[in-house]
Amino acid sequence: MAITTPVPRWFPYPFMLIGAYIVLISMGLLPYVSASRKRGIFDSPEHWQITSIGLAFFCAGASLLMARAPRWLALLLGAITLPSFLAPMVWLIYFSGRLTWPEQVLFSAPLLLGSAGMLWGMVRTAQGKSSTIS
Repeated sequence: MAITTPVPRWFPYPFMLIGAYIVLISMGLLPYVSASRKRGIFDSPEHWQITSIGLAFFCAGASLLMARAPRWLALLLGAITLPSFLAPMVWLIYFSGRLTWPEQVLFSAPLLLGSAGMLWGMVRTAQGKSSTIS
């Protein structure tokens, strides 16, 4: 079943803006004011995991923006988005030490399903069968 409703033109821009903002903060190019108490996994945003998530947001927005782009560009954006999303999520779930074993199992299912779906979309794009390729 194909989706016939097109993506609104404004839809990719929030992804790209959020991604660019995250990357610029994580690289120290934009000022960051830390909270008085630690409320997250990191005490500052200058970690490779934060930069990687920002890159994933930016590339996902770019791939939505350029849905009718040449096949090689769609594959390049997918090849950047997939590991940029997978690497920090795998680190968070399995190697950060923040999650218990039941939480790791719980978070593994959506991670595997999302990664498999994105990989399947890249395979379909490479074969020329993707619905976003003209």
